[in-house]
Amino acid sequence: MQDRYDAVIVGGGAAGLSAALLLGRSRRHVLLCDGGLARNACADEMHGFLSRDGIQPGSFEKIARAQLEPYVTVHRQETTISDIKKLPKGFSIVLENGTTCFSDLVLLTTGMADALPRIDGLARSWGRSTFVCPYCDGWEVRDRAIAVSGDSARSGIDLAQELYGWTHDIVVCGQTEITADQAKWIERSKVRIESSPIHSIIDDDGRISAVELVGGRRISCEALFLSVPLHQRSDIAKRLGCAIGEHERIKTDDFNLTSVSGCFAAGDCVTSIHQVIVAAASGVRAAIAMNNELVQRDVKALMQSRA
Repeated sequence: MQDRYDAVIVGGGAAGLSAALLLGRSRRHVLLCDGGLARNACADEMHGFLSRDGIQPGSFEKIARAQLEPYVTVHRQETTISDIKKLPKGFSIVLENGTTCFSDLVLLTTGMADALPRIDGLARSWGRSTFVCPYCDGWEVRDRAIAVSGDSARSGIDLAQELYGWTHDIVVCGQTEITADQAKWIERSKVRIESSPIHSIIDDDGRISAVELVGGRRISCEALFLSVPLHQRSDIAKRLGCAIGEHERIKTDDFNLTSVSGCFAAGDCVTSIHQVIVAAASGVRAAIAMNNELVQRDVKALMQSRA
């Protein structure tokens, strides 16, 4: 007999773990599918999560998983989803080992992935001294020399203006177009502009000492901040037919319900604010909405049985 769950959660990060916790406490039968490596796994520390500021991401997830153990209706598998189909009632889900299960509801917490540029040495420094989020890592490089590089969606100057609250020692690389307002800000802020893009990173075990521009010029710095495009880490939402909005984010309503009935989404895949604490809260909100949906179904089923 194939397993049937009240909810299957796809993704085992902060959003998925938080949703599993709330649904477990609601005595719902849940399968949490955790495909492994999280987006922040490369980081030495995570920040902005009250009571857990500075903790290693792996340690945070280990604590969260341990706190699911008392809830016997929550089952966690280190697996990915091979196939998923919307049925007239619920979903059919095939796991990577070939087993099939059924679920009344699905929650996608699959996250986003960074489309990183081709820069020599980036893999070594990624998450250690190369970053994308000032709120996550700006404090650690306060008052230090940093390099900044933008993309087609957000200029390096825009990112530099955000980082200016942490440090004034900034060089923007690869900036070829400057508006009049930006020129005025550059003049007054003393931020330096280099038109050549970054070719490579000079580092010692992931700790940046300089960036080398196309053409060979080196710029001393202790950190690099990038603005990079994001895309859905998983194609499950598209396979289910969920509406996708601006910047490839999954569209949801105020209750985290997607355009597909019974399919909810939470965490980084639905928002532009990528903080662990925000993802966790998003998972909680989705879990409450999902339990409310299940409650209404339970009430209807009970009324029909008494009739």
